[in-house]
Amino acid sequence: MQPPLPANVFRVEELPVQTAPAAPGFGTSWRPLPGLTVLSGAIETLEPGHAICPLHYHLLEEELIVVLEGEVTVRELPPDAGPEMSYREFAVRAGEAVVWPAGTRLPHQTRNTGEHTARYLVISDKWPQEVCVYPDSGKVAFGGVGVGIYRPRGAPPRPTDELLAEAAAVAEARAVVSLADADRPGHVQGPDRVAEGALGPNGGFGRPLSRAAGARRIFVNADRLPPGAFTSSLHAHLADEELVLVLEGNPTLRQRRGRRQGRNPVFDGPEECFVLAPGDGVRWTPGDLVAHQLLNETTAEVRLLVIGTDNRHDLVLYPERGEVLVGQLMPWEAEAPAPLPGPLGVPSLRGGDGSPGPLHVGAFEATDYFAGEVAPTARTRRDRPG
Repeated sequence: MQPPLPANVFRVEELPVQTAPAAPGFGTSWRPLPGLTVLSGAIETLEPGHAICPLHYHLLEEELIVVLEGEVTVRELPPDAGPEMSYREFAVRAGEAVVWPAGTRLPHQTRNTGEHTARYLVISDKWPQEVCVYPDSGKVAFGGVGVGIYRPRGAPPRPTDELLAEAAAVAEARAVVSLADADRPGHVQGPDRVAEGALGPNGGFGRPLSRAAGARRIFVNADRLPPGAFTSSLHAHLADEELVLVLEGNPTLRQRRGRRQGRNPVFDGPEECFVLAPGDGVRWTPGDLVAHQLLNETTAEVRLLVIGTDNRHDLVLYPERGEVLVGQLMPWEAEAPAPLPGPLGVPSLRGGDGSPGPLHVGAFEATDYFAGEVAPTARTRRDRPG
């Protein structure tokens, strides 16, 4: 008989479903992943003919999706695209990941152009002061302020409806170029693009999807545990948040809870063992002192999606080995992914004379979230690649 469900274990299908009002052609339902503190994540369901949200890009948050079932179509624009530039679209299928690092100014949108429901994991890091830009409507969202039209000081006064209509007209006139799989950009990665490597001496294997796709702060591995393998020695992170979703098989979760004795962590709590099933998830918050590992004690293979922050300053405790991994002392520079092209940092909002400045001050007028946005299905002009 199984012991009671540990507090940090959840079953995806039992999580509450959330929805929000959406304009025609938009909208999704999602199950927020519980207990996350540094990351924000959900399992989303996207029905045919719908887009998740308008075309957008983030300045502070890194965003990543992993398709779990079905297929989605991603639409993108080059950074700072002029009105003559075309959208590009490409398919992302089950098992594949797409990463949009913060500040790369790569507008993107995910939608379902097929005939079947798609499910995917969407994950990002949390930044309360986030700035999100919506190129198709000219809107900007400021964390804690809202979404709407931002007018830098000195900009000519123009009615909001006029600005929204002008941006939407440019969007509707853009061509759409569909990319073949072989022409998809490098920030799309899947099992056929990422080599599988050993997780260490423990018998497991993994594909580092997020690092291969250029992620800088979010870690996503597609791990495989043959019978008898385990993910790692019993361990606890002090800086990284970690989340595991079981895709296939029945791994055993082994945990031992720790406490602080003065400044020192002591892992003297009782051992917890729990057999997980597909659709189960487990999360560990930074510094919770819950040492853990996943083992495959069955005769069938186990597949996992391992997600977390990729903190280069993490400290990892191995209580059974009496060891600690010190991230600051590792040669990260040689292993870090090359930065994606595009300017980083603050948004390129300009004053009335067109010159950028170190300080941006302007008027903000809140609008509806979907104001000025046109569903991607309403745009029919399509070009061939090349």
